[in-house]
Amino acid sequence: MSLSITIPIRIESEANLREHHMAKARRVKKQREAVAWAFKTVSCEDKLNAIAPLMVQPLSITLTRIAPRVLDSDNCQRGFKAVRDQIAQELGINDGDEKAATWEYRQRKGKAKEYAVQISIE
Repeated sequence: MSLSITIPIRIESEANLREHHMAKARRVKKQREAVAWAFKTVSCEDKLNAIAPLMVQPLSITLTRIAPRVLDSDNCQRGFKAVRDQIAQELGINDGDEKAATWEYRQRKGKAKEYAVQISIE
């Protein structure tokens, strides 16, 4: 059983951004709202099917960044912080608890000006 959601948001290298703290707060808020909205549009049956394995084993959550250029692995993972926090909130789990979920980060090259995040929960 799995759940896959693609959200049109841009994940950037936060380590390399030199931005005002309010600009960062707005970006984080937009990312979290996009994830929350995407989870609201998924049917209850699909959510239950994805969460049911949680009772016996950790969920496997894969976050894939789709963009024209790839980031190095540590910048990719750091860029997903707000997305990961919101997914954990939506699923009702602690994102730091390895007994609840394991997290994997991937990247896929997209077309010019194509930015998105694919969330896969198994």
